[in-house]
Amino acid sequence: MVARFTMKISRDEGDLRARMLEPDDAQALFEAVDSNRDFLREWLRWVDDVRSADDSWSFIRKMQQLHSEGKAWVWGIWLGGGNDLVGVVGVSEVSADGSEAVVGYWLAEAATGRGIITSALGAIIGELFRSTALTLLIARCQQHNTKSCNVLKMLGFKQVGNMEAGEMILGKPICWMIYELPKDAVKGLGGRRAPD
Repeated sequence: MVARFTMKISRDEGDLRARMLEPDDAQALFEAVDSNRDFLREWLRWVDDVRSADDSWSFIRKMQQLHSEGKAWVWGIWLGGGNDLVGVVGVSEVSADGSEAVVGYWLAEAATGRGIITSALGAIIGELFRSTALTLLIARCQQHNTKSCNVLKMLGFKQVGNMEAGEMILGKPICWMIYELPKDAVKGLGGRRAPD
């Protein structure tokens, strides 16, 4: 199991940290979702279910419980020395033997286009493959979300198929592109753990 830690991620343009979300982060998480609601709603069907910091608190507690069972992890992505929550990386749907899992992520609109999610996701993937039994990560990306699909490709994920979800977001049907990243394809991903 990945221990709770803070990871400092090397970047030219400033301090970036990935830290496991804690209940005290509920307000910051809610504010990040709420201030990016229109932007996130296009890609994520859960956005309108988050109506208060209590909803964010419940999500974090659920993820902590799943983490204690080795079934999920969720990190906040923080800028400015850990003061500005700009996104989340989550890992869930861990297989029974712990070898496969699904990774997902989102980023605040103002933080896009700066390499933040690529850096954070790359560091987290490196840590997951070093610290767990995971040998395969799977990601689902909406077909028209080319920026997100490109992040996956930059990190070495390969598209292995697509899936009509039978779901709708904003009245449009979703087609998921399915990507996979095997552990043996990963080279040079990683951050540096920082003292907690």
